[in-house]
Amino acid sequence: MLDKIPDIEGIDIAVHYTPASTVGGDFYNVLKCHKGHAGFIIGDVSGKGLVSALFLVRFMKEFQKIALCQETLPEIMKKTNEMVYQETRNGTFITMVFMIYSPEDKTLHYTNAGHPPPLLWNSRKRLFSWLNKASVPPLGISKELSVVEVEEIKLDEGDCLILYTDGLVEARNVNGELYGFKRLEKLVQKTKSNAKEIIDTIVNDLEFFSTGSKYRDDLTILTFCLNKNSF
Repeated sequence: MLDKIPDIEGIDIAVHYTPASTVGGDFYNVLKCHKGHAGFIIGDVSGKGLVSALFLVRFMKEFQKIALCQETLPEIMKKTNEMVYQETRNGTFITMVFMIYSPEDKTLHYTNAGHPPPLLWNSRKRLFSWLNKASVPPLGISKELSVVEVEEIKLDEGDCLILYTDGLVEARNVNGELYGFKRLEKLVQKTKSNAKEIIDTIVNDLEFFSTGSKYRDDLTILTFCLNKNSF
C-alpha cells in the first residue's frame, strides 16, 4: 500500500484501507504518470492468509513495472494477466479495476477485471452512474486475455469516482442483510464533491450498519474528485 498518496494537479484523492487481519488481500495504487495523466487501481486477491499476502507483494512490485501508463490499457491488462497466471499455481486470481485519467481532454479510460463496479457521482448535477461496462474475466484464471474491453467517458466539473472492494457492498448486519449497492448510492447522493468527506460518510455509515455483526472482510475505498479549478 502507499505510504503517501502522490499529489496530482487538479485531482482531490482520498483512501481508506482496513485489512480484516494482519495479512489483507485488498490492494490499491495511485500512479503519477507522464503528461499529467493519473492511474488509479483497486483490487482483491482471492484467498486469505500468508500465501495470498506474499503473492500480493510480488504482484504489486511487478505491476508497478508494467503499468507506467505509457502503454494502452489492453496491453497493460494482458501483460498483467500473463504475469498473474505464470506466478500462481494454486488457483489464485485477482479482481481489479484500472483507470487512467487524461487531464488535457478530461477523459477517463477504464477496464474492470471481475471487480465490483465503480460509482461515478456529480454532486453539482445530482447525477450518478455505475461504471459496469468494459468487463473482462478476473486476472490469472486463463493464460491469455484475447479481448480487453475499455470504456471511455468524459468527466465533468465536480465528478467523483468511488472505487471499493467487496468488503463494502458485501458487509452484513446482525440480521444477515447485505449493505449492498442501493444503500451506497443513496448515501453518496447526500455528499459533496470532496473525496475525504465521501469516504468518511461511507465508513461511518458502514460501521453503524454492521454494529454487532461478526462478518468482517478487508475494506478498501479509493475516491478521487476533479477540482473545479481544473476546468
